[in-house]
Amino acid sequence: MGQNDVILTDNSHIAWTIADYYYPEKTNKQIDLLDFPELEKGINYWLIIESWNNMDELYGMFQEEGYFYKTIIKDGNLGGHQVSVYYMRR
Repeated sequence: MGQNDVILTDNSHIAWTIADYYYPEKTNKQIDLLDFPELEKGINYWLIIESWNNMDELYGMFQEEGYFYKTIIKDGNLGGHQVSVYYMRR
């Protein structure tokens, strides 16, 4: 992760404990995937999501909003949570 990268997650436990512990110098934000926030251009984001039933819908939303995204980890484990990790940029 770069110096100014931001971590986004849909899981409150990841937002306030795991991300702060492992990446204390990074900004992290809990988000609602149903109300995805508009992201600043030129910032790298790391989206860590615990579960999403319809990934095609999420991918479509990324594309519609002009986000570049890349799957980094699919169905991995982070602090006892099954997660997927995506790199995103707008």
